[in-house]
Amino acid sequence: MDNLGVVLKKHLYNGNCVFYTSHYDYTPIAQAITRGLTGDMEKIRAIYDWITRNIAYDTSFKIFHADECWDKGKGVCQAYSELMVEIAAKAGIELELVSGKVKKAYTGEVERDLHAWVIYRRKGDKIHLFDPTWGAGVVSDGVFTFAQNNGLWWDVDPNIMIFTHYSKDYEIQALYLPLTEEEWLNLPPLSPACASTGLRSDELLDMARKKKTIDFPMFYNSITDRIKVIEIPLKATLKAQKTYEFKVRSLYGNDIKIYDSSGFHFADKVENDVYHFKYTPHSAGDMSIVAMAKGENSYIALIKYNVEGVSAIQQQIADRDNPWQSQDVIKFAGYKLDKLKALGFNGVKLLSLIKRQAIEGLPDFFNTKGFDFKVGNIPYNYALNVGEQYTFTIRLTSRDQRLALKAGEKWLFDWDYFEDLTASIRVTPTEKGELFVLGGTNGSNDYSALLKYKIK
Repeated sequence: MDNLGVVLKKHLYNGNCVFYTSHYDYTPIAQAITRGLTGDMEKIRAIYDWITRNIAYDTSFKIFHADECWDKGKGVCQAYSELMVEIAAKAGIELELVSGKVKKAYTGEVERDLHAWVIYRRKGDKIHLFDPTWGAGVVSDGVFTFAQNNGLWWDVDPNIMIFTHYSKDYEIQALYLPLTEEEWLNLPPLSPACASTGLRSDELLDMARKKKTIDFPMFYNSITDRIKVIEIPLKATLKAQKTYEFKVRSLYGNDIKIYDSSGFHFADKVENDVYHFKYTPHSAGDMSIVAMAKGENSYIALIKYNVEGVSAIQQQIADRDNPWQSQDVIKFAGYKLDKLKALGFNGVKLLSLIKRQAIEGLPDFFNTKGFDFKVGNIPYNYALNVGEQYTFTIRLTSRDQRLALKAGEKWLFDWDYFEDLTASIRVTPTEKGELFVLGGTNGSNDYSALLKYKIK
């Protein structure tokens, strides 16, 4: 390349200026990248995209300038930014490299070294902010990986950029009310991914400045093009036993759920692609809003919260009021939880048995489509003992329904049927094996299994 001696303007954190001279002519690559484009922002986006998709981060931390970055295809933040400025200059656009302090987007940890990024002072318009280094990807355990979504750090809203990038030059902050360094250090972490949700960035910054929130929830990069937020809690920590409202609009057919240690929670209402949840966490742990697009086979976390637990007494009250949300019941019942609730099992009774370790497991349930019933007084433990008497009481939905018990080869049909559509029988197993509760209809000899127990 020709030695054109292109001068790079650079704003340093201490306010001084340094001039770097390039020895390469970046005109050919600038023309190739911006061919057919007319507007400055179009051209800048094309240059940003090319750099973030073709330049890797130099994990040896040795490549600082544009020319070597071009030669090696990698560099540190200064090299990324210099290269973006150089290529833009050959496209007739003046960008500026700036530097300052930065925090990690997810943890808020302040980086030890200064960081470089890029700005564009468009005439008659706001200052535009870009970070091609962070847009390119991430370094984990010394290995660089290109980002799937490089757009998070393209033309970042100044109200969002300030949560991670700080310049002492108030003009470069591009804020209505600039922040001092002390104010910046006190800001909670916030990912730029939140900018795609529809939340107002000025309100988020105002909350953070006035300390109306200690921490924001974590917005994952995967949130882009999946949801728009209508109403969510904006504090990272939720309290167990308290009810919260979430309203989010699904984009492009994404299915939305809430996921916590108890499993998936479905929306209370879905209307015009808006998912409305009234969610009450019942124990400490993590909770996330998750989404799955058409064609995907698993849910992806979009927003994460922490749930703060309650005292032992408060937990006892909560278990009493809603035993199905008890972690003991959830872990014990597993995939049978929804079936237990549908069949009318008593959650308080089940939780009591679990806490007293008076139950080893649950009976097996079969597909009862076409034979609706609710359980009453039945054994909750799957294991029955030879020689002990057990009572089975079941509420039917029709007078045409009939019940039977089968233990080994022995059938019992002598159930007592009552006016309130309940049926009851007592049985004492006499030998080991299996016991089935079966359902049928009057006038038919066909019975289908409803429940199965083991006789020990």
